[in-house]
Amino acid sequence: MTPKKIGIIAGVLVAAWLALFFSNKGFLVWSDKPDGDKKLGMMKCHYFTGTGFVEKQFLFSEEGFLGRQACPRTVGLK
Repeated sequence: MTPKKIGIIAGVLVAAWLALFFSNKGFLVWSDKPDGDKKLGMMKCHYFTGTGFVEKQFLFSEEGFLGRQACPRTVGLK
């Protein structure tokens, strides 16, 4: 890899980090669904915000009509 390509990649990463830092949003890194065959429970979603990680919990429902089937990819933080 040439130094120019490394500089471009580094610049893109810094720009993405700054966008997260100032936008007050986070993007999904990993999630934990309820253990076993539970069809209803609390799902933990872990987001990277630019300054660290935040955990949000959502109601999990296998069918999706009462809760969520999956974590949102991005979330606004308050």
